[in-house]
Amino acid sequence: MPLVGLKRRREVEHMQRLLDDREETIRDLRLRLDASEAERRGVQTQLTTLLAAPTTRDRPAADEDELVQALADARAAERIAAGEAAALRAQADERHGWRLLRRLRWALRGE
Repeated sequence: MPLVGLKRRREVEHMQRLLDDREETIRDLRLRLDASEAERRGVQTQLTTLLAAPTTRDRPAADEDELVQALADARAAERIAAGEAAALRAQADERHGWRLLRRLRWALRGE
Protein backbone atom coordinates (compact mmCIF):
# COMPACT_ATOMS: atom_id res chain seq x y z
CA MET A 1 0.00 0.00 0.00
CA PRO A 2 2.78 2.57 0.78
CA LEU A 3 4.23 1.94 -2.70
CA VAL A 4 0.92 2.89 -4.32
CA GLY A 5 0.72 6.06 -2.18
CA LEU A 6 4.28 7.01 -3.12
CA LYS A 7 3.57 6.43 -6.78
CA ARG A 8 0.42 8.57 -6.58
CA ARG A 9 2.29 11.34 -4.80
CA ARG A 10 4.94 11.34 -7.53
CA GLU A 11 2.23 11.52 -10.17
CA VAL A 12 0.61 14.44 -8.35
CA GLU A 13 3.97 16.22 -8.07
CA HIS A 14 4.62 15.62 -11.75
CA MET A 15 1.19 16.96 -12.67
CA GLN A 16 1.78 19.99 -10.44
CA ARG A 17 5.07 20.73 -12.23
CA LEU A 18 3.29 20.45 -15.57
CA LEU A 19 0.55 22.76 -14.33
CA ASP A 20 3.14 25.27 -13.09
CA ASP A 21 4.85 25.18 -16.50
CA ARG A 22 1.54 25.80 -18.24
CA GLU A 23 0.74 28.70 -15.93
CA GLU A 24 4.17 30.23 -16.60
CA THR A 25 3.59 29.88 -20.33
CA ILE A 26 0.20 31.56 -20.00
CA ARG A 27 1.75 34.44 -18.02
CA ASP A 28 4.44 34.83 -20.67
CA LEU A 29 1.90 34.84 -23.48
CA ARG A 30 -0.23 37.41 -21.67
CA LEU A 31 2.80 39.68 -21.26
CA ARG A 32 3.59 39.32 -24.95
CA LEU A 33 -0.01 40.05 -25.85
CA ASP A 34 0.00 43.18 -23.70
CA ALA A 35 3.24 44.35 -25.34
CA SER A 36 1.79 43.63 -28.76
CA GLU A 37 -1.34 45.58 -27.89
CA ALA A 38 0.74 48.56 -26.76
CA GLU A 39 2.72 48.42 -29.99
CA ARG A 40 -0.50 48.20 -32.00
CA ARG A 41 -1.84 51.30 -30.24
CA GLY A 42 1.38 53.16 -31.07
CA VAL A 43 1.14 52.20 -34.72
CA GLN A 44 -2.54 53.17 -34.74
CA THR A 45 -1.60 56.60 -33.34
CA GLN A 46 1.07 57.03 -36.00
CA LEU A 47 -1.37 56.02 -38.71
CA THR A 48 -3.96 58.46 -37.43
CA THR A 49 -1.33 61.20 -37.44
CA LEU A 50 -0.35 60.36 -41.00
CA LEU A 51 -3.95 60.30 -42.16
CA ALA A 52 -4.54 63.68 -40.56
CA ALA A 53 -1.48 65.13 -42.35
CA PRO A 54 -1.97 67.61 -45.19
CA THR A 55 -3.17 66.18 -48.48
CA THR A 56 -0.98 65.84 -51.56
CA ARG A 57 -2.47 69.08 -52.92
CA ASP A 58 -0.73 70.89 -50.05
CA ARG A 59 2.66 69.29 -50.80
CA PRO A 60 5.02 70.22 -53.61
CA ALA A 61 5.31 67.75 -56.49
CA ALA A 62 8.88 66.85 -55.47
CA ASP A 63 7.65 65.58 -52.11
CA GLU A 64 5.06 63.45 -53.85
CA ASP A 65 7.69 61.95 -56.14
CA GLU A 66 9.89 61.18 -53.13
CA LEU A 67 6.98 59.49 -51.37
CA VAL A 68 6.17 57.40 -54.45
CA GLN A 69 9.83 56.35 -54.70
CA ALA A 70 9.99 55.53 -50.99
CA LEU A 71 6.83 53.43 -51.31
CA ALA A 72 8.26 51.55 -54.30
CA ASP A 73 11.48 50.93 -52.36
CA ALA A 74 9.52 49.67 -49.36
CA ARG A 75 7.51 47.30 -51.54
CA ALA A 76 10.66 45.93 -53.16
CA ALA A 77 12.31 45.46 -49.75
CA GLU A 78 9.22 43.64 -48.48
CA ARG A 79 9.25 41.27 -51.46
CA ILE A 80 12.95 40.57 -50.97
CA ALA A 81 12.44 39.93 -47.26
CA ALA A 82 9.51 37.59 -47.96
CA GLY A 83 11.62 35.63 -50.44
CA GLU A 84 14.51 35.39 -48.02
CA ALA A 85 12.18 34.27 -45.22
CA ALA A 86 10.74 31.54 -47.43
CA ALA A 87 14.23 30.38 -48.37
CA LEU A 88 15.29 30.30 -44.73
CA ARG A 89 12.18 28.31 -43.77
CA ALA A 90 12.89 25.80 -46.53
CA GLN A 91 16.52 25.54 -45.46
CA ALA A 92 15.53 25.04 -41.82
CA ASP A 93 13.00 22.36 -42.81
CA GLU A 94 15.70 20.57 -44.80
CA ARG A 95 18.16 20.72 -41.90
CA HIS A 96 15.50 19.51 -39.48
CA GLY A 97 15.60 16.13 -41.20
CA TRP A 98 19.36 15.82 -40.94
CA ARG A 99 20.80 13.46 -38.40
CA LEU A 100 22.71 14.91 -35.46
CA LEU A 101 26.18 14.13 -36.83
CA ARG A 102 25.44 15.86 -40.13
CA ARG A 103 24.06 18.92 -38.32
CA LEU A 104 27.17 19.11 -36.14
CA ARG A 105 29.43 18.91 -39.19
CA TRP A 106 27.40 21.62 -40.89
CA ALA A 107 27.60 23.85 -37.79
CA LEU A 108 31.36 23.38 -37.49
CA ARG A 109 31.91 24.29 -41.13
CA GLY A 110 29.92 27.49 -40.65
CA GLU A 111 27.91 27.26 -43.84
